[in-house]
Amino acid sequence: MGLGTNISIKNNSGINLKISYENVVCMFRGGDQGSNFEPISGLIPRETELPYKGGKQYLEAEASGSCAFQDSEFTMKLIEVSTAKELAKIKFKASVKTGYICDCIDYKDEQLSIDCDIISKNIEVSINNLVRNIKDYSYPYIQVEFNKAGQLIEPKLTDKVISKLNNLKEVTDLIVFIHGMNNTRKEATDIYQRYLEQIKKCKGYNHESIAVCGVIWPSAIASFSLGDDLAKLLLPIWTNFDTALLRAASLGKTGVASFLNALATKHNKLNIHLVAHSLGTVVIRGALNELAAPIKTVFFIQSPLSANPKLDYLPISDFDAKLEESQINRWVSGPIVCTYTDKDLTLKSVNVFDTMGQKGFLGLSGNYKILTLKKGKKVNYRDYGKRFVSLDCREIIDGHENYKESEVAEAHLAAIERSKLAIPLQSTPEQFALAVFNNQLYLAYKANEAANYIWVTSSSDGKNWSEAQRVPEQTTSAAPALAVFNNQLYLAFKATDAENSLCIATSSNGKNWSNGQRVPGQTTSAGPCLTVFNNQLFLAFRATDADKSLCITSSSDGKNWSNVRAEESISAGPSLAVFDKNLLLGWTGKNQSINVMQLDG
Repeated sequence: MGLGTNISIKNNSGINLKISYENVVCMFRGGDQGSNFEPISGLIPRETELPYKGGKQYLEAEASGSCAFQDSEFTMKLIEVSTAKELAKIKFKASVKTGYICDCIDYKDEQLSIDCDIISKNIEVSINNLVRNIKDYSYPYIQVEFNKAGQLIEPKLTDKVISKLNNLKEVTDLIVFIHGMNNTRKEATDIYQRYLEQIKKCKGYNHESIAVCGVIWPSAIASFSLGDDLAKLLLPIWTNFDTALLRAASLGKTGVASFLNALATKHNKLNIHLVAHSLGTVVIRGALNELAAPIKTVFFIQSPLSANPKLDYLPISDFDAKLEESQINRWVSGPIVCTYTDKDLTLKSVNVFDTMGQKGFLGLSGNYKILTLKKGKKVNYRDYGKRFVSLDCREIIDGHENYKESEVAEAHLAAIERSKLAIPLQSTPEQFALAVFNNQLYLAYKANEAANYIWVTSSSDGKNWSEAQRVPEQTTSAAPALAVFNNQLYLAFKATDAENSLCIATSSNGKNWSNGQRVPGQTTSAGPCLTVFNNQLFLAFRATDADKSLCITSSSDGKNWSNVRAEESISAGPSLAVFDKNLLLGWTGKNQSINVMQLDG
């Protein structure tokens, strides 16, 4: 390198960095003469703070000495670049022929890069754009990184991400991908790229509506490396749940949940879809409990979590096995999907409990089904007819890491497509009511909450829905009914008073509602129904008498009601419809029979 060569390092990254050196040596390709070149690590402290001050040069060192041969090689074996809290790391290697020709080898990862020019005596550390397109895949890509404390390495990154997403007007769906165990930043980004390549191949989907967020987290839980032999690595780790599972769950609670909540709060029209592989699914599980608003879908890939409710010794805070469907409705509005295969030797070696990656949602009661993935066969969103869906991937996934296949990506997109049928942030344990009023589709429902409030939302296209508005002072213990009559939107419901009163509320704009008025003398034991026929508003309901009688009444003004007609005993709430200029009344009989009769009005 010549005598008195100066090497300067400057920080133009935008954040404070810390630089440390392992060693710098002079190596020879030929000859038998030595060198008195002094390692640069002896001239710069092993750990040096490098504050950000506008990108000017702040750290200098002099490497003195001489090398005997012109083709000698100068090598920086390892440079670590991190924030002051010892976060992101970079490896760097540069070779240079003595003082004459620079042959700089530049190591770059997805978030940080080093540019080196030994001849001009300058090393720059810089952060690339944090929001960019993954090369060749045409998806807007965002990369966020967390430290062990569950904090973003750049505190203001959330605001930058939200600002970028707000500018992507065509994007409606954000896929948040969380990698598994013992993946470096570069390895994780490579995984995301390979998976996205498979997604891009899927036809029949609006790819322009998709953006991707790759989460980088400190997933190393062992001080040794066995390459891709994850099964051997997992075996000693799974003997201690606190080490592997609780750490990932904690990071989900403290870091990922906060990030997702910020996105949901400041970009509330964005549909968020979580997907994770292996131990990354535990990060998702930790985040779910802390979400402020539901997300659209969860896609578990070869998860070590268990869905077997019979394993009582598993801690409730860490495993989906202990979750009831009513609880998970708070978190996810669309399909909850997991892949499984008996060819995953990694999860087989963990012979502790029935993992979802081995058994799917085995043992989970309620809304659950199995879909089998076949080579070359496309999964349709209509196949997702249940809340929990297990994907039998024995023909597709033949190992813990071998999930980046087009069939898996296709199933993932199908789940996302299915989720668009669900109205964001809304859930109900009962039937809901629909009516068209002033060129808007209105939906009324009893909320999935203890207060039994009645909520109303509307849509101009049947896909995008307004923020739900609560009908003031009104509560119901059953499904409500809607109808349009005399240029008013009518809402009929069973009140929560001691008498189970049958009540009517009205609105001229779908937002402001009158106080609920009782239908005189009438009570109901189920949700009522409404329809309009021959300029009359008809109301049918199941009475509270011993026979549970089917009753019907009508009104010409929505206030004064005709005498009630009792038809027969029924086992559930009735239905009304107008067809071919006739009024039809339907009900379920005591023997579970389905009945429809024509009324004269």
